[in-house]
Amino acid sequence: MKLYEQKELHCHFVVLCPDFNLGHLRSTVSSITGSYPQSGITAVLSEEVHPDDLADAQKVCKTVKAGKSITGMINAGLKEGGQEWNLVVVAGSWLRGWVIRKMSNFVESEYDILFPVVDRRYLFKEATINGILIHRKAFDAVGPMADNNPIEVCKMMWELDAKEKGCKFKAVVGCQIM
Repeated sequence: MKLYEQKELHCHFVVLCPDFNLGHLRSTVSSITGSYPQSGITAVLSEEVHPDDLADAQKVCKTVKAGKSITGMINAGLKEGGQEWNLVVVAGSWLRGWVIRKMSNFVESEYDILFPVVDRRYLFKEATINGILIHRKAFDAVGPMADNNPIEVCKMMWELDAKEKGCKFKAVVGCQIM
């Protein structure tokens, strides 16, 4: 793949719902289906979610339960996500229709991991989790993130493992997800 050239990325969306809010989930799913109607969506809820809330969420989109930590939720979402590209989004976010197209300009291989620069945080360990774009092959090669430390430490350790496996981390300016 050529750098700085738009590519057709078949993207699946992983919506994290750490503090379950049905309105936030519906809003995010609505923004995704409006801009990317062909894409799959998986909502990831905490294992402590009430059964009634789980039933409500399953009416909105495919839903899985995961551990209490954010990294555990990311792991579960990426395992259940699409076979190609997956974009991690936090429930309550509104996704614009050009985000995937803009990020595609910086994709060179399936082992690229892209994330938006927000508040001048361009290091993966400091960056937001809202907008991480990763291919399933890269995630499978690196393995799941640890979930027994603070999120910054877990992300840093996972980044080191990913770089050893040949992954490239790319911070993308102008792709902030609101």
